[in-house]
Amino acid sequence: MLKRIAIIGASGVVGERMFQLLKERNFQHDSLELFASEKEGRFLEYEGEKFPIRPVSTADFSNIDVALFTAGTEPSVQYSQVAADAGCLVIDNTNVFRMRDDVPLIVPRVNLNSLTGIPKSNIIANPNCSTIPFARAIQQLDQQFNLKEAVVSTYQAVSGAGKAGIVELENEAKAKLDDVDYIPEVFEEKIAFNLIPRIDEDLASGATMEEQKMRQETRKILDRPSLPVFTTCVRVPVANCHSEAICLTFENEISLTKVIEVLETVPELTLHLGKGRESYPTPLEVSGSHNMHIGRVRVDKEYPNKLQFWLVADNLLIGAALNAVQIAEGMRSEGWI
Repeated sequence: MLKRIAIIGASGVVGERMFQLLKERNFQHDSLELFASEKEGRFLEYEGEKFPIRPVSTADFSNIDVALFTAGTEPSVQYSQVAADAGCLVIDNTNVFRMRDDVPLIVPRVNLNSLTGIPKSNIIANPNCSTIPFARAIQQLDQQFNLKEAVVSTYQAVSGAGKAGIVELENEAKAKLDDVDYIPEVFEEKIAFNLIPRIDEDLASGATMEEQKMRQETRKILDRPSLPVFTTCVRVPVANCHSEAICLTFENEISLTKVIEVLETVPELTLHLGKGRESYPTPLEVSGSHNMHIGRVRVDKEYPNKLQFWLVADNLLIGAALNAVQIAEGMRSEGWI
């Protein structure tokens, strides 16, 4: 069954990747419309065919079956509910709807089976770009060994702030090498040759909103509402790919052999199990990969119920665009769209 598809926010880095994925993965549709802000004259191109990007204010959601929203918080607030009320299924990539009780928070490789069809809200939320790979990495370990507590530190690329974040890193690095002062506009501190241990706004708890998102979203995705999740989110001078240092505590002792056996069953996961340089992935090699990459896998001999590993995933793909497209693919495979 073919559908009328739209991407809201098609001019951004995630929107561009959604467009490419729909084409490359041959997601069949009657029409594909692209929308963004009010700026005219832009387009995306695939195999020589140009697709115009129109102002989102012109979108007629009553004539759109599925809309992938990735235009940012304000456009989602303004248009997502309008689209859903018009009968359009919304797959939203912002924080606006994630914790709403009537909105499923879906990672297809983890909890697609929690859906029984199109939700009554007509909205499905795409989780945070750091939460998605984290949930994918720990779900089967939790099911096998009974996860007691999770501690995760993220090292998040500037592409998480969109095209502007990438441009700022590039321009700032050039300025630094030329010994020219540079005043940051996207980030609150200089990011080139630096890092910023704070992402998003501060909360009364002392955590940031980004850290709270990871805790709340992980609990909802895994259906573990009281799971202790402790996070520290750091912005680093990397163009693309988020990395995570993860420490998991289980109820009982575990073995490295059994852990690896479980991880080898996780879909779309590349394990790095060699020694030295072969034991870990890096953002440079992972960028563009549709797989999540895990290395430095180890069980602490002093604390044999603890597991530590290093995770790298393309935040624009696994953490955003690919997850949204896989939601649509999963719903199509079930016959819901």
